[in-house]
Amino acid sequence: ISLALAKKERWPDFTFGVDYTQINNNIYSSPPDNGQDAVMGFVSINIPLWFGKLRAQQREAEKRLESSREARVHAGKNVSSEVQDAWFRAQVALDQVTLYNESLLPESQQTFDASQAGYEAGTVTFIDLLDSERALLNFRLGLIMSEAELAKAQATLERAMGVDLNVVQEQSARG
Repeated sequence: ISLALAKKERWPDFTFGVDYTQINNNIYSSPPDNGQDAVMGFVSINIPLWFGKLRAQQREAEKRLESSREARVHAGKNVSSEVQDAWFRAQVALDQVTLYNESLLPESQQTFDASQAGYEAGTVTFIDLLDSERALLNFRLGLIMSEAELAKAQATLERAMGVDLNVVQEQSARG
């Protein structure tokens, strides 16, 4: 729009108008139309003479238009990159959550249970029991941190895409 306006600045401006003036009756005035209201018409033409300035305005408008187009393309690329990054981080976090739930935590729980049974039987030292419990707690903490990373990646993905993924998942499950 501003580019079109800048191009139109080179054209002359025409102004037409009518003015109405009420005049008081003055008994001491000598003109013959004394006390008659006046109606006046006028025409104004504004001719642009500073073409260098007008060309500069047009170039500025062209550069603004080009800049806004580039900004739109750049914003689209940023959103695409943000979506891809969040998707990748969500996949990694989901894989880690799955690894903790299906492998690391069950194995660590079995090790702890075996250490506890061995400690009760007197074949495992208290330090070994504490080490197995510490490993179990570390794996639980790792699971919680992976779940938090998954939630953060999901929130970033939802913000970048502009949709609630839980709603999308529910809708796809229904239909």
